[in-house]
Amino acid sequence: MRLKQWEIDGIAGAIEALFQANDLSLKGVELHLYGSRVDDKKKGGDIDLLLRVPDELLSKVKALKFSIDMEMQERIGEQKIDLLIINQYAPQEPFHRLALKQAKLMKKW
Repeated sequence: MRLKQWEIDGIAGAIEALFQANDLSLKGVELHLYGSRVDDKKKGGDIDLLLRVPDELLSKVKALKFSIDMEMQERIGEQKIDLLIINQYAPQEPFHRLALKQAKLMKKW
C-alpha cells in the first residue's frame, strides 16, 4: 500500500470528524484503498478510496461527500482523491464489486 501512516490517519480522521459533526455512527463503517496505490511496485496515481457504510446511512454520507473530500485535503494536502461511498453489504454496481476484489482495508470502525 503506497500511503504513509500519517496519510492513512489523516484520511480516517477526516471521516471520523465529519461523522461526529453530523451525529452519525461509525459502527460497521469500513475504509478501503483500491487502484494503483494498492500496488507497491507502481508509481504515482490518485488515491482511490471506497467507503462502505450501512444502508441506513448511505444517503446521509453521500450528501457529505464534498465535505469529506475537503476535510481530507486539509489533513493530507492537495491530492487527487476519488471517494466512492457504497452500501456496506450489497454493492450495487459491477465496478464497486470489482474494486472490492482488489481493495485493501485501511480502517474498520
